[in-house]
Amino acid sequence: MMTSRLVYGLSHLSNSAMSSGVDMVSGSGVFVFDSSGKDYIDAVSALFCATLGFHNERLIEAATRQMRELPVYPTALNRTVPVVHALADALSAAAPIPDAHVLFATTGSEAIETLIKTTWYINKQRNPKRHKIITRRGSYHGSTIFATRLGGIESIINSF
Repeated sequence: MMTSRLVYGLSHLSNSAMSSGVDMVSGSGVFVFDSSGKDYIDAVSALFCATLGFHNERLIEAATRQMRELPVYPTALNRTVPVVHALADALSAAAPIPDAHVLFATTGSEAIETLIKTTWYINKQRNPKRHKIITRRGSYHGSTIFATRLGGIESIINSF
């Protein structure tokens, strides 16, 4: 563990400021390991972005190949990279909706808020009276203010 000026996400600010936290240094499969070697089962998949586990050779090879071609480029303003088309086509083909379309987001919070904005936009054109969003209390939808409010987890909402 090391002391730094870091503020931890999804933590109460006063607790975050008083704690040096735990540094995770490696991962394999469903396990992550801290700097002292203790292993943990990563039950939240590194907050849902490592759902295929850690140290997955196929993912490492695919990421390395893409890093050599074009490490980063946004899918916006009618521009993207070829692998994004391939992934969108594969996801669309696997979807249970005929002729499904895919919109990628960087985070879950962004995905939730984009979904709501898109739904509101479509409903404004088709049925302006439809504007309510129904969600489950105590569910997690992201860390932005709007996504947090959707989840209704009082301890998180009341902290700001």
